[in-house]
Amino acid sequence: MTREEYERERQRLEDQLRADVELLQTAHQARLRALEAVWRSSGSPTEGAAQSNPRRRERGGEGELDDKVEAALERLPREFSSRDLRRELGFSPNRSSLHRALRRLEENGALAVLQFGTGRRPALYRKTERSNGSPG
Repeated sequence: MTREEYERERQRLEDQLRADVELLQTAHQARLRALEAVWRSSGSPTEGAAQSNPRRRERGGEGELDDKVEAALERLPREFSSRDLRRELGFSPNRSSLHRALRRLEENGALAVLQFGTGRRPALYRKTERSNGSPG
């Protein structure tokens, strides 16, 4: 085997690993969403927030959105999507404002990005040990 063949095969394996991990993460997120749906339908304390209109916009200062996002994070599972967060908020904040709030939490070490959103696929996040909400 030549060095070039080795490098090509190694790259193929790395690409396959990335694809496999992405499939596993997608399946895991689907399971979490299904569990969350069952939990919410059982009459959980956040039932009102889940049934409210997530398209509704609210106005407020930057700190106010940060506070609402942090409070919503406490009610979300350890791994969640940006779509889950908007649903838990009960309204859909301006995308750039929400992105800035999440970026600040990431910079503070409270969140880690598992997968960036693309197209219709929302970004996936994981709470860390430094988050105010429980990580699990």
